[in-house]
Amino acid sequence: MKDAPKARKGYVRSEVLLPALRYQLQPHPDEPTVCVVALQTPDGPVTLTLHKDALAQLGTAMMIEANKMTDTGKT
Repeated sequence: MKDAPKARKGYVRSEVLLPALRYQLQPHPDEPTVCVVALQTPDGPVTLTLHKDALAQLGTAMMIEANKMTDTGKT
């Protein structure tokens, strides 16, 4: 990915794709408009903090993409 932007100072870029095995949403303890999103991967948890607007946009985008996918018949 030679065209990818450089990481901002203090941030780490990661190009590893890991499956999300499960997720958990928790309110941020100090900021009521922020949610902590924890994704469990085979390598351990990945946590993100998302503002409520970003969380809503992500949820909508995920529903749109999920509706485009074909059913596997598995639950």
